[in-house]
Amino acid sequence: MKVMKQILEFENSNTTVIVSGDFNLPHFKWSKSNLVENTFFPINITSREETIVTDTCNELGLLQLNGFLNDNNRILDL
Repeated sequence: MKVMKQILEFENSNTTVIVSGDFNLPHFKWSKSNLVENTFFPINITSREETIVTDTCNELGLLQLNGFLNDNNRILDL
């Protein structure tokens, strides 16, 4: 999360930043957002790690865009 903050500090306001990868938080359950079209937010944050990832992404304005289910019928936290 620290690296993402550093990268986004250098980004230009006219730049689109796409962060991809799995945060490996398999217990997240995702719900479709009513605020921003085609985005999702976690609805069951229970661990310290989940709180850190969620708070940092919110602070940086990052959104979950992936809504596709994997083979385990789960949405990956990308």
